Amino acid sequence: MKAIFEAKYIAIKWYDKNRVEKIDEAILPISIEIENDITYSMELQTYTRIENGLDGQVAFHLLDSESMIEPYFLDASNSKVPLLKITDPKTGKIWWIEDGKWSKKYKYRGSILWNHTGETKVKFGDITCNIDVRANSFTKEQLDLYLNNFRNDFWYLILQNNSLTQGDAKNKKVKLLGHVS
Repeated sequence: MKAIFEAKYIAIKWYDKNRVEKIDEAILPISIEIENDITYSMELQTYTRIENGLDGQVAFHLLDSESMIEPYFLDASNSKVPLLKITDPKTGKIWWIEDGKWSKKYKYRGSILWNHTGETKVKFGDITCNIDVRANSFTKEQLDLYLNNFRNDFWYLILQNNSLTQGDAKNKKVKLLGHVS
């Protein structure tokens, strides 16, 4: 079975907020694991650079050029987060990317997946692709361990009345990635 899309890191040079001047693609695609007919998975890395040294953000290209599918992310509350459709002016190839916040100063559209770790899902019609975003310097398991240590130990050091370190916190709940613990 073959995936219905390819995923690559691309570097985008923007002409303005709505127009792409140039797209540089990574040489190799991101590996997609097909678990069954409706579930794929893939792993991304934060702070990825493509071969020419430019920052690369994840982008999706539907292999069927006639497809009417408009992919979207599912956020932590399972709400749809649309992707932005862009076209490479040189090749005409259509890509779907995060519709990040525009920076007029740097002519750049932000990408949370470029510098945040965690899990997310992207939908292509009936197909769900589970995405694991990991840091270059530690694994997802290590991140879970860091977060558990923070919740169980470090956080309470800040809140203890007799601690040398103090923090301005009114409750002991930690908000992380849309969850309260």
